[in-house]
Amino acid sequence: MNKKLMKKLTAIGVAAAMTVPCGAVMAEESKDTEKKDVLIGLLVYNDKNEFIQKLIDGAQKKCDEYGYELVEYGADKDAAKEMTNMEDLLSLNPDVILYNPVDSDAAGATLALANDAGIPVITVDRVANSGEVISHLASDNVYGGKIAGEYIVEQLGDDGGEVVEIQGQAGTSAARDRGQGFHEAVDDVEGIDVVVSDI
Repeated sequence: MNKKLMKKLTAIGVAAAMTVPCGAVMAEESKDTEKKDVLIGLLVYNDKNEFIQKLIDGAQKKCDEYGYELVEYGADKDAAKEMTNMEDLLSLNPDVILYNPVDSDAAGATLALANDAGIPVITVDRVANSGEVISHLASDNVYGGKIAGEYIVEQLGDDGGEVVEIQGQAGTSAARDRGQGFHEAVDDVEGIDVVVSDI
């Protein structure tokens, strides 16, 4: 894969990741017409999620800018469906895959299919705990959780109060990291009591 194409593919991934809270800032990329028959695959854990819809929109906008084709598959939070989606996507022989996994541990088996096919993969927002990726694009989820916790502490003030933590989807790196940051902000604050932590 040449360097110009790799830069553009990374820009598409960053454009998608920019919808993440505390997202990355994307550098402007120069346009050229070197290759117009590029196919980008996008596998997401749930394309009905509002955040993921924005991620898809960001990737589509950047693909449109470069004249590339984007094919998107949503897994409806189902790791088995995600595996089938990967098989379907690989049958199209994409140039690169942007991958937002259902589950960071289960992602390894799905990622192995792309690795075996020699298709480069960029993970977006959520990591895969095994397998080979050429890049990972995400916000600092620990920091995001921390600033959310700090906001809650500020809003409750000196009186404190009981807090319910909604963790997000279990098994994902993003949920784990945001939870870590959240607890860094609230656990040692007098008067704050996290009474429920649930998905």
